[in-house]
Amino acid sequence: MATFGDSARFEILLGALGIPYLGTSFRNGKIAVTYAPTATAAQIAQGNSILSSWVYGTYQSRTLPDLYAALSALTAAQKSAIAADLFAGSLMKVLIDTGPNAAAIAVLYFLYQSLTLSSADKATAQLYAAAMYAQDNPAYLIAPAFDKTINVPGWAVS
Repeated sequence: MATFGDSARFEILLGALGIPYLGTSFRNGKIAVTYAPTATAAQIAQGNSILSSWVYGTYQSRTLPDLYAALSALTAAQKSAIAADLFAGSLMKVLIDTGPNAAAIAVLYFLYQSLTLSSADKATAQLYAAAMYAQDNPAYLIAPAFDKTINVPGWAVS
C-alpha cells in the first residue's frame, strides 16, 4: 500500500483539480504552497480554502474491497458518470493508468470485452476497474469535474 504524507497528498489534490503550482513546503508546521503565475485568482482561492481545513496526518491507500464498497454505495447516475469518464473515447482513461494496478485493469478490461457477461457482471467489472484506478489515482474521485457530488478518496488515515 502506498503512503501519502501531507505535502504529497496536497500536491496530488492540486494536480487533480488542475490548480497550477510550483511547489509546496512546510512552514511553522503547516503546508505552504507556491502557486504558478498562471494560476487564476479562483484557483488560488480554491487551493487556500482546501488548506484552511486541511486534516494533517499520514494517509495510505484504501483497500480495494473498501473502495469497491464505497463505489457500490453511489447512485446509479454517479456510477454511470464514473464509467463514462473511465471508458469513453478511443484512448480510455482506464487503460492509460500507470499505477501498480495498471496490468490488472488491462486484464479486467480484456475479459470484460472478450467474455459474454451479464449486465450485472459488467457493472461489477466496471466498479472493480474504477476501484483500482482510484487506488492508483487517489484524488480522482474527490469532487471530479464530471460530477462534483462524488467523494470517494483513494486514501484514508493510516
